[in-house]
Amino acid sequence: MTDIAVVDGHVLFAELLCGALSEYSLHAVGFASTAEAAVDLVRARRPALCLVDPRSLPDEDDEVVIRLAAAGGGATRVVVITDDVDEAAARAARSVGASLLPKGGGMVMLLDALSRVQRGETVVRLPRRTVARRSEAATAVHRLAATLTVRERECLAMLVDGSTTAQMVEELGISVMTVRSHVRSVLCKLGVHSRLEAASLAVRHGLVETVQSDAG
Repeated sequence: MTDIAVVDGHVLFAELLCGALSEYSLHAVGFASTAEAAVDLVRARRPALCLVDPRSLPDEDDEVVIRLAAAGGGATRVVVITDDVDEAAARAARSVGASLLPKGGGMVMLLDALSRVQRGETVVRLPRRTVARRSEAATAVHRLAATLTVRERECLAMLVDGSTTAQMVEELGISVMTVRSHVRSVLCKLGVHSRLEAASLAVRHGLVETVQSDAG
């Protein structure tokens, strides 16, 4: 049986879910209703899967997703299951390769997703209202991306590839100062504060494909 931990601030929901999972060859090793208890549970039991709703916890600790992944020592796949996904929660989930599922999706959907996660997949299924909000956000981001110059778009694509400043200098044939200037401009125009945020934004909203298409 697959060991699984449930983390939810609503104790009744956690208890019911643990019971339901046991009927499908998923062994609930326990549940926790606070971030600290959740980290302790995962660290002690190292379950294969951990279901967590960060926004249901008393402290609404988005970072708990990252902490749970670390507590599992690489043996635990984290699955965020919630109907309240905002950018902070989604960013924390993406940073550790966690899956995202709607809380109201039903047992069939959950079991199918967990099966795929166990096979190594990352499953993302957002609640409808979250999809709508992110569609509006994507439109705004693409408007910002439209202000980038061709060279700035090239730099953004290289940030997504994880290129260093030295690699960008060599690839683009420009000086270190010019690369840094382009990168600063990219960050400013996209409204982000770091290269990592810029790369994450580009991947999340498909800006890399846009860059490559326009460059061609």
